[in-house]
Amino acid sequence: QTVFLNLESYSRKLFDVSEVTISGESLDGKIQSSSNGNPRLIFDLYNATEMTVQTQMLSLQSDSQSKSWVTQDVIAEHSSLDVDTNFELTSSGSPVILYNHDGLKIRTYSGYTGVESEIITTAGDIEHISSVTGLSGESYIAYYSPGTNKLYFSELTETGWSEQTVTIDANISSPFSLMVNNSGNPVIIYLDDVNKELNVATFELSWSVTNITTSGLVNSPSFSSLIDFNDNIVISAMIDDGISNNLSEITINGSIIESTFIAIESDVATNLSLVTDDDNGLILSCLTSSGSLIVYEKANNSEIWNSILLPQPQQVGIANTIQAIGGDVPIIAVNSELDTIYAKISGNWQVIGDSIGSEMEDFTIMSADNQIFVLSREIETNSIIWSSMEFTQGKNVDEIWHKSKIKDILADDGFDTSIGNGKISFFSKSSSNNFISNIEFFIDSDNDHIFDSIDELNNTPNQWSDQDGDGYGDNIHAPISDDCPTQSGTSSILILGCFDADGDGYDDLTDDCNTGFGHSWLGRYGCTDFDQDGWVDWNSLYPFGDIFSSNWKQAFDSDGDSYGDNHGPDCCDTWYDDDAPPGDEFPFDSKQYTDYDGDGYGDNSSDFIGGDACKYDYGTSFIDRLGCQDSDGDGASDPSNLWNESMGADLWPNDSTQWIDSDGDGYGDNSSDGATNPDYFPNNMAAVNDSDGDGYPDNFTQFYDGSNAQGLQIDGCPLVAGNSTNPFYGCLDSDGDNYRDIYTFDINPTTGLRENQTGDAFPFDPNQWFDTDGDGFGDFQGGESADICPNAPGVINGTLGIGCPIIDGNDDDGDFVINEIDLCPETQFGLIVDLNGCATNQLDSDSDGVTDDIDLCPDTDALDLAYEDGCSQVQREVDTDTDGVYDYLDLCPNTPNDEIPDLDGCSLSQKDSDNDGITDDIDVCPNTPENYPVLADGCTDETAKEIDWDDDGYFGDEDEFMFD
Repeated sequence: QTVFLNLESYSRKLFDVSEVTISGESLDGKIQSSSNGNPRLIFDLYNATEMTVQTQMLSLQSDSQSKSWVTQDVIAEHSSLDVDTNFELTSSGSPVILYNHDGLKIRTYSGYTGVESEIITTAGDIEHISSVTGLSGESYIAYYSPGTNKLYFSELTETGWSEQTVTIDANISSPFSLMVNNSGNPVIIYLDDVNKELNVATFELSWSVTNITTSGLVNSPSFSSLIDFNDNIVISAMIDDGISNNLSEITINGSIIESTFIAIESDVATNLSLVTDDDNGLILSCLTSSGSLIVYEKANNSEIWNSILLPQPQQVGIANTIQAIGGDVPIIAVNSELDTIYAKISGNWQVIGDSIGSEMEDFTIMSADNQIFVLSREIETNSIIWSSMEFTQGKNVDEIWHKSKIKDILADDGFDTSIGNGKISFFSKSSSNNFISNIEFFIDSDNDHIFDSIDELNNTPNQWSDQDGDGYGDNIHAPISDDCPTQSGTSSILILGCFDADGDGYDDLTDDCNTGFGHSWLGRYGCTDFDQDGWVDWNSLYPFGDIFSSNWKQAFDSDGDSYGDNHGPDCCDTWYDDDAPPGDEFPFDSKQYTDYDGDGYGDNSSDFIGGDACKYDYGTSFIDRLGCQDSDGDGASDPSNLWNESMGADLWPNDSTQWIDSDGDGYGDNSSDGATNPDYFPNNMAAVNDSDGDGYPDNFTQFYDGSNAQGLQIDGCPLVAGNSTNPFYGCLDSDGDNYRDIYTFDINPTTGLRENQTGDAFPFDPNQWFDTDGDGFGDFQGGESADICPNAPGVINGTLGIGCPIIDGNDDDGDFVINEIDLCPETQFGLIVDLNGCATNQLDSDSDGVTDDIDLCPDTDALDLAYEDGCSQVQREVDTDTDGVYDYLDLCPNTPNDEIPDLDGCSLSQKDSDNDGITDDIDVCPNTPENYPVLADGCTDETAKEIDWDDDGYFGDEDEFMFD
């Protein structure tokens, strides 16, 4: 079995990169895109060499096969640098260009849409095509077959092109002319190259050919002909009478042939073009092979030909081609580089344009509605170039050629054009084809490729159908689309083409007042708006409308102070309300409405919230008073006779970083980076500096008296920001348990345990900080992995628990010292022992007969008699710190001289009654629960409640036993 698979592939390019070179430096560039995605760019280009500016438009033209950039001139080169250009595209891609050059100007583009067809001919070797549009818009074409010497005529009928043979023995080697007479019948004038005679072919019921008898031979291949208003055939040609070559006028009126001498022309290669003006006068244009342009004119009913002097074209091409068109503004075109297009405006000939390019070796020219159209053949490719230019009067930079190539059409065997009946007809023949290509160009004003004659909305891009005839299009994807396409309506605002009973532009469904005419569009649609400011008028039925209905500059009074919200230099008088109150410069503040000095603060000084303290002087102050002079711009006003520093004026009026000193220590309250003499403790004169910014001062100032620190503590680590409180304030405390990260200790030489521990042995564990036995397990029993045996180094799986040693049968008393080295084998279980296995109740270090555990004087001399407490009489009388408590009874032997001890010899700075790490002299909360996290003042650290210390799933106020 054979299976055929039809695979279709669809793709979409998100981005397509292309490059195009522009000639010059771009002063400005703008880009727009049409609805089909094709972009256009406009550049103002500067030519540094010529010091000129030219505006060009780049268009991306695309078809199913390729894409290409096309350059069009918008403004010709000029020397003024004062140029600015902007543009938009209609939905069909037609540009609307606004530019400034000798005034603000706008440029729009109309287009032609072509309909292409093929004309099948009997002969395949077609040359010398000539065409004409009939009096009623008929399309006629004549062409010659050199292989058969036949001259053909073809007419477009309802069934297609109908070909006729005009003559079978024509000998044509130069262009001929097809015209229609005043009866609408076709007439052909051609030169018999063998007999050197002109022939007239006319058609009544059939074709007939008549020889034109002249006084000599027509040796020049160029002639030009027309049919005048009297239906005479007029021909200009050069006749050789045997003596001279005479430029002549030949007039044929029925059977009467008259020849009139115009001038002697020795150059037989001169090309001629004959037209009539709007007064039926004759104009004959002659271009010699050397490039000289000569114009002869003969007024209606005159017999005299006058030679007219024109500016001479410059750099004429190899083929001296000339074409002219008549009418109210006769135009002459030659194939030169400069001074190419001439027009007779108000009776005077003047140059209106230069060459469209080297392709003008062969061209046709037409005009309509101040537009010149030139279709020319590009020599190298035989392609057809369409060029158009608007003309008014004279030659200027605004009137330049707009060019486009007609793709896939070649004309190496000739082409011709004709204009009439609202269209331009183009015919061409390529040697590669055996048919004539015909393109009918119809005016397409909106450039949407639907030409005007079938476009029901010919001035609206991408709209062409209007089934209900209300002026709005049926295409919903194009401008002014009809929201009611099958119902004719007049609504023209928001909703288009629907029923509008009151005729105000709003359709009845949108119109909030559809029984009354109105143009409001703010607040409500289609209601009365007396002052035409857009807002619906206020009335009792609609209290949200314009309360200033007779003043278009006002609508509302938001703060209810009777002054309208709008304000400004042109507010608020109008032609109807010429005595209006001023606008409210503070529309949301009922206490203010004017600002005399324009500093943003209202003139009502009794308003302490927004009132200007200096209402006649512009000022920006806002800290101490509003709207006064602030020289350094820090917000505090400058001091004055009426307002000094004691009232809040700027202490440093020329320093924008400082303005106030709340504690009077000479340092400004502003402690931000870059501030002058910043005070990090602006409300405490005892402290100023805080290098690391952690809230602990580096030192106290000269104003410190020992009691005015207000709870501040000196920073133990002034260059490192931290929040520790033990053993120093302001050091790094990574885990937030108040103990600094740096950990120090001493080793007891007797027990081998750590003593004098400071800092955090566990800097990243907020639940542990000391480790007395150094086994890696913390002493705090409420924390994680607490050491069950904090005075005996152990392991995680110790016999009695975490941090305890492993006990085996070689330690009879269980003091973790093996029997072989245990000097005190009967130690009471649980007591701390030294390295020899002895507890203090088993030792007598000074050999005074009192064991160390109860010996208050462990250093009694061996010769002295000791009492039961281990002290000799001498020791009982020693008071080292002179606090009134003998050393053997003094629990705090180093009491400061200026502090009062208790009965145990301890002052407040030596005691910590609640064991929170804060000595009693500075402990504001002396009854803090044991081991509870506290702040520097000894009070509870409430943030610690956010931690579940005991891992029971509760924290904060819900956990009454945070560590259990």
